[in-house]
Amino acid sequence: MHIAHSPDTLFSKGITPTGAKLEELLLGYLSKLEQTLVDPTAPKVKPVNFIVITDGVPTDDPESVIITAARRLDKNNLPLSQVGIQFVQIGTDPDATKALVELDDELSAKHGIRVSATRFWSGDLDAYPTDRTWSIQHHIRGKTSRLKH
Repeated sequence: MHIAHSPDTLFSKGITPTGAKLEELLLGYLSKLEQTLVDPTAPKVKPVNFIVITDGVPTDDPESVIITAARRLDKNNLPLSQVGIQFVQIGTDPDATKALVELDDELSAKHGIRVSATRFWSGDLDAYPTDRTWSIQHHIRGKTSRLKH
């Protein structure tokens, strides 16, 4: 895995259409997955982990997209590990942090869907190796390797 730029060199510009991108990715994936449930000859679909790297508050509605996808998974009795969505916040925007906390902590309680917990990194470089890019790669590799088991 290679990350082309250090987070320190990236700057936010414009909108953050998190919901629209998640919807595009999840609808395609869930359609293929559901096809395997009705057609045993359809190609098998492996579990997936979407990694969303963001620096800002979503400018659309990722919550409803995640809820819809989770309900489709539950309806088909699929395991929680079938679809993972990992949010990585770049920067320290408190509004972005609040939005991610809401996506993590409130979806299960408010909507009765199954979600797993998010691990937040404070940005303290002393807590991780000094190479921030390596820290993100290490964190992502740890999350994706669990899907292989």
